[in-house]
Amino acid sequence: MLKTLLTCTTLGMAACGMLAHGDDAVVASAAGVIIVHNHPTGNPEPSREDTDLTVRFARCGELMGIDLVDHIIIGGDGFVSMRERGLVTS
Repeated sequence: MLKTLLTCTTLGMAACGMLAHGDDAVVASAAGVIIVHNHPTGNPEPSREDTDLTVRFARCGELMGIDLVDHIIIGGDGFVSMRERGLVTS
């Protein structure tokens, strides 16, 4: 299994460029991707932007045949799994 780390260092998650990461996943012939990012505030609760990005990435992945395995948000001493919240179902 090939593991590739894609990084983004912007203040807005959507500004990361979902398409840029999608292109990397296609080039790598990925079967699935896991999105992981942190909330510097320490609160791992998903923002509206996080939820929207998760839904958009999952839909794009479906079109490209790439599963969104999970979107994990880390903050403080905890994390939130969007799969566990039911937002990732593929």
